[in-house]
Amino acid sequence: MEVQECIFCKIIKREIPSYIVYEDEKCIAFLDIRPVTKGMVILVPRFHYETFDFDLETSYHCLKKSLELAKGIKDVLNAIDVQIAIIRSPLKHFNIRIYPIYSNEDIPIIQNKPNEISEAELNQIWQKLLAIKVEIKEKEEKIKIENENDEERKFEELKEKWRKRFLP
Repeated sequence: MEVQECIFCKIIKREIPSYIVYEDEKCIAFLDIRPVTKGMVILVPRFHYETFDFDLETSYHCLKKSLELAKGIKDVLNAIDVQIAIIRSPLKHFNIRIYPIYSNEDIPIIQNKPNEISEAELNQIWQKLLAIKVEIKEKEEKIKIENENDEERKFEELKEKWRKRFLP
């Protein structure tokens, strides 16, 4: 699939209508119009890439923002829980899915059947989600990098740690 055909890239470029609930310089989050659970949000990086390890810095940023959005979604939509999933998709654009859970029967990974949702329901949920404030406060840690080789070596070490921890 070429990037210009990617539906997520079209949403980012505002070429197709969407219900955007959050955006910053690195990512954008919007309601899924065929959600597995009502209020399901998809968060994607603005730059098109397929897997998290292509750009660890941006993927980490996206994950942090998805956690903050999940907290807001849980509060605003009165969900009993929220599940976050990073699942490779046929769309070939890295994405994080945020599923509000309203009952013990709403297990999105098991159910995996999109629900029909009206434009009015989407709009109502969207209006609620616009109230979410996404602010992750972190300690800023400045790392002095002596030279480019040191920076490259550290990046490769980080990638290897991720691979060992998260890939089979």
